[in-house]
Amino acid sequence: MDRLYGIIADNEDWLLRRVLQYARTFNFAIYTSTLEETWRSVIGHFSGSLLAVLRKENAVFEFYPDMDFSKDPIACSGMMEARRYRSLGVTLGVSLGLMKYCRQCYIDLVREAGFDGEYEEQSRLLVNRFFDRVEIGFVTEWTKSSHQHLPGECHAGDRLMADDKNKYLTIFESAAAPVILLDGRLRIENVNRAAAELIYGQGIPGYACSIEKRKKRHLPWLAKELKAFVTGGETEHAFDKELKTKRGPRYCQVKLKRMFDMTRKFSGVAVVLDDITDQKKAQAEIEHFASFPHLSPNPIVEIDASGRVIYFNEVIRRILGRIGQSLGVEALIPSDIDEILQLLASGSESQLYREVRLKDRVFGENIYVSKQFNSIRIYARDVTDWKDAEEKLEKAKDELEKQVEERTRQLFVVNKQLRKEIEVRRAVEEELRESRERLSNALESITDAFFTVHYDWRFTYMNQEAERFWQRNGAEILGKQLWEIAEEAVGTLFDEECHKAMKGRVPVTFETLSPTTGSWVEVHAYPSAEGLSVAVHDISDRKKTEEALEVANNYNRNLIEAGLDPLVTISPDGRINDVNRATEVATGYSRAELIGTDFFDYFTDPATARRGYELVFHQGSVRDYELEMLHRDGHTTPVLYNATLYKDEKGHPLGVLAAARDMTEMKRMEEERRRLATAVEQSAEGVLIMDRNGVARYVNPAFERISGYSRDDIIGRRPDTIAVDKRGELFKRMRDAMKKGDTWAGRAATRRKDGTRYQVDLTISPMKDASGKIVDYVAIGRDVTEQVRLEQQVRHGQKMEAIGTLAGGIAHDFNNIIAGIIGFIEIVLEDTPLEGPLHHRLELALKGAHRGRDLVKQILTFSRKAEPEKKPTRLGPVVGEVIPMLRASIPTTIEIRQNIQAGSDLVLADRTQIHQVLMNLCSNAAHAMSDGGGVLEVQVEDVDFGADAEIKHPDLRNGKYIKLTVNDTGCGMEADVLDRAFEPFFTTKSPGEGTGMGLSVVHGIVRSHGGAITVKSRPGQGSAFHVFLPVVEGDCVTEADESKHTPKGKGCILFVDDEDLLVRMNEDRLSRLGYKVVAKTSSIEALDVFRAAPERFDLVITDYTMPNMTGIDLSREMRLVRADVPIILCSGLHEPLAPETVSEVGIKGVLMKPVDKREFAELVHRVLEQSRAATKG
Repeated sequence: MDRLYGIIADNEDWLLRRVLQYARTFNFAIYTSTLEETWRSVIGHFSGSLLAVLRKENAVFEFYPDMDFSKDPIACSGMMEARRYRSLGVTLGVSLGLMKYCRQCYIDLVREAGFDGEYEEQSRLLVNRFFDRVEIGFVTEWTKSSHQHLPGECHAGDRLMADDKNKYLTIFESAAAPVILLDGRLRIENVNRAAAELIYGQGIPGYACSIEKRKKRHLPWLAKELKAFVTGGETEHAFDKELKTKRGPRYCQVKLKRMFDMTRKFSGVAVVLDDITDQKKAQAEIEHFASFPHLSPNPIVEIDASGRVIYFNEVIRRILGRIGQSLGVEALIPSDIDEILQLLASGSESQLYREVRLKDRVFGENIYVSKQFNSIRIYARDVTDWKDAEEKLEKAKDELEKQVEERTRQLFVVNKQLRKEIEVRRAVEEELRESRERLSNALESITDAFFTVHYDWRFTYMNQEAERFWQRNGAEILGKQLWEIAEEAVGTLFDEECHKAMKGRVPVTFETLSPTTGSWVEVHAYPSAEGLSVAVHDISDRKKTEEALEVANNYNRNLIEAGLDPLVTISPDGRINDVNRATEVATGYSRAELIGTDFFDYFTDPATARRGYELVFHQGSVRDYELEMLHRDGHTTPVLYNATLYKDEKGHPLGVLAAARDMTEMKRMEEERRRLATAVEQSAEGVLIMDRNGVARYVNPAFERISGYSRDDIIGRRPDTIAVDKRGELFKRMRDAMKKGDTWAGRAATRRKDGTRYQVDLTISPMKDASGKIVDYVAIGRDVTEQVRLEQQVRHGQKMEAIGTLAGGIAHDFNNIIAGIIGFIEIVLEDTPLEGPLHHRLELALKGAHRGRDLVKQILTFSRKAEPEKKPTRLGPVVGEVIPMLRASIPTTIEIRQNIQAGSDLVLADRTQIHQVLMNLCSNAAHAMSDGGGVLEVQVEDVDFGADAEIKHPDLRNGKYIKLTVNDTGCGMEADVLDRAFEPFFTTKSPGEGTGMGLSVVHGIVRSHGGAITVKSRPGQGSAFHVFLPVVEGDCVTEADESKHTPKGKGCILFVDDEDLLVRMNEDRLSRLGYKVVAKTSSIEALDVFRAAPERFDLVITDYTMPNMTGIDLSREMRLVRADVPIILCSGLHEPLAPETVSEVGIKGVLMKPVDKREFAELVHRVLEQSRAATKG
């Protein structure tokens, strides 16, 4: 609204003239001031408030019924105007009339501004709303003070005081002398026109009104004199003073007079200024032109020291003649001339002021006592008019003070009356408040939401239920429009019906979903004097009931329709009233075709059907009445007919409800049940049916065959005889599952009637009736004893395979380690004297390394990764080696004995494996005696199993055997443990003490040597293990026999292995054998070296398993460079390489790690010789 702002700010004078024009035209001027400055103050006040509004708000503001106008700045300005008008004695009617023409002035200004249509209308609306708020504040303040109830005489007194005040102001303004009124704090309160002209240079009537626009000011040029006057206690004081005014320096005679209120309390100072500038100038001229007094326009008289008139000018004669004065010039001489002559006689010069009255004229005389001329000069001036004005002003002031005093008394009486009226009004308001409170409590206590809206759809009241309905606090909603708080309600049924009630002024009732909560509500909207009253009742529960009833009806109908059995309602005369879908299917006719027809026509025997129908009326119902239903296409369906009467509320029959059950499926199921019973009877799985108490009710023949119990042994009793151990975890889980009604499935071990053990896969399931209640249990078992045995064999094979895979991985790495140890020990032995103790110790270390190598071979043998290396071996020395090792590892509480009685203890065996057999048997024996000690005995003796031998193992052939026996006096074994002694992974030791593989390994080694092992044991009497090995003829091969000459040679050899230890060892070994060696730990580097000089190398020795490139791949690449290069492959895996692969890549020999120096030297020498022979040939 910037354009409106500019128009109002720039046209204050126009508004002033227009409002004065209205006031004069409609005769309002007689009640108000006619001074422009007074009206300028009014216009300025309205314009300032309106401009402030335009700065803050940029849109038209409206009214709300619950607005608090006491806090509205515009309404507050109206309240201030009301107080000011009331203080001036203006009536409410006159005040509102003037307010109307002030409003019209601003409307006229908007109309003449030339705005476009829409902007002009918006501006006019804003001006109207502004003055509406001003008038609301004006009337609120006026009515609050109850001025409308003032008695008539009070209004008359106000009017009289206003008239007197206007008279006073008129006199005050028209006074010729400048007058300034100061308040009790000596600040300017009012200034008349003459004073404004003198001091401010502005001769504007009512200038004091404009002072209200600015802060009241003091008179700095009179501050000192005013302070002295106020503190001095004088009532009046006069003095001359030079003042600086807008018209330049002026000389004034200043008169100060105290002013008092009606209580005679000091209320201010009246300052009257008499401009004597002209007198000063005249005096100066008189003094300058003392010899020309006749030139002065005013009377001049000169008196000598004796009091005699020595001179007067002609002006005195004219004045005296004009006023008809009979006296002479002595009439102008003041009465205290003698005192003035004394001043002259004293020789002092003085300037005095006196007033002399001649008939109706008053002359002011400035008297100068001149020492120079020794005379007294009197300069007179007619001040009659000024004195008259001063007297009138004083009289008016006194009269005004009297009237104010009288008015104060009247107001005291009126205020007393007003207090009584206020008390009455408060009583009425209290009663009204209590009535409203009762109504509010009633509305708050109801369970329905209740609220009211104004015609402009703004909320004016709501109870707590309404707050919950709108989901907001009342303080947030009241004063806002309905659609502001619920935009989602616009366009809904709630919106349309409420508008209908408001617009048509008719009550409406409707049901709808709440726009805020979404629940169903019943709304009653009633037009009221203020707008619309709305009551909202929550009908969610009723709607839910209706919906539930509808759902129930639909459910019942759907249930009837979903039924597989035909359902028919029949009238008392036998006609069909209604049918379901199943009836249509069963008969082949549609519902429309069936309704109204004879019910009995749809059966093969209508007479039988009718008899059954009549039977219903006699008995009340019929059950399982057999009929045959006839289909439209001619086929029939056997059914069981069930019917009952349905009656009205009084018990009168309305008809028959009939249901037909198709027996076709039931008969088919009966046939299937017979077949199923036959299948159960002939099933290979055992079937046992028990009741809820676990009592057997049925067993099939397979159960009898598997368990060995007959049907008579089981039925009627709890089958505890076939149950697993009741204390076992398996039986507990089975029992818990049956209690919970769950199905249990698992494998159980039990015994037949003859005591033999067998394994059974068992499933126990609950059998439930139609209601879901458990009535029986069925147990189905399958004999899996043979299957379990086969599975154990498979698992044992898988375990052996897993062990073999693990052993193979360990053997490769361990062989590399052992190979380095053997090689370096051999090298050190070569450098050590044969007879020294160090050489002997190194031989022992080498023997230990060989034993480690043999142990790896044994692991690979057991895991089927390698075959044992059998040689003729004597058992006696092996026992001699084992006993010392065993003695160091078992407690001293165990005594070890050995007994070698065999004449010939030579067997074909792998020494390391026999060593392992002895260690395992002895370790087990020591463990059996670990608690109390005992005797461990090892015996070796000859046995001969001839054809007529009484005791012979079934796995042994006839012939001579060495019997190796290990006895202990330990705890012995139970029969069930003894049966499983040689099972893999079976152990009686605690976790961490054994793996259950020892005896299984022993058993495997003995059998691989063509022998057998037996065991005898009793609890508490110890155990005895007997190992039988066949005797061989011949002599035992010794290590000395195996020692041969180690061949040496010449040539350059490229050695490749990813193990740095083996590379260094073999490089040293080959160098000692006379060869030049180029050693590499990388197959890539070795290939690069070979490619650089392939003819340089006489032989290549490479590892099989290496990063980046295997020995096979390296050989293949080298053969591409040089086809005749001889290659030896080393491997620590002990897995046989395919001959075709070895032949393809040209490998001349294969070494299995670890290899000793002699074997290594022989193969290298042989391959080199073969290569050289081939080259020469």
